Amino acid sequence: MTTTLMVVFGVMAVALVAAPALRPDHKKRALTKARATGDLSDLVAYIEASPSMTRADAWDQLLLELWRTYDRELAAKVLMVAVPRCDAKILQHWVMQVLQIEPEISAEIFTAEFLNDHFRPDVASQCGKCGCGG
Repeated sequence: MTTTLMVVFGVMAVALVAAPALRPDHKKRALTKARATGDLSDLVAYIEASPSMTRADAWDQLLLELWRTYDRELAAKVLMVAVPRCDAKILQHWVMQVLQIEPEISAEIFTAEFLNDHFRPDVASQCGKCGCGG
């Protein structure tokens, strides 16, 4: 009986370790699709499938990855979708980043309506390299 339990637990442990390696990387596929087609639906689904407590960080990590790979036009497009869906302060920071560092992209992507309805400079100014205060 003990040997059977040990085998069962061993198989379960191997399955837990191996499962993520065998599962397709949803974020990578969603990014590839977004870059190729401009369709952000899979990226949004990927982020919104994350637990609500970590969703702001998931948006931040996605935007940071896009920013660091100089895919800033896509980052701005992601913000157009993310900001109306999520009130995380870090998204306000990212809007400000695009406005200040990539003014041509922001002029092309961000609409006046988006900025008027969703951008809060006072909130964005609370964020910096160490995160968002308050």
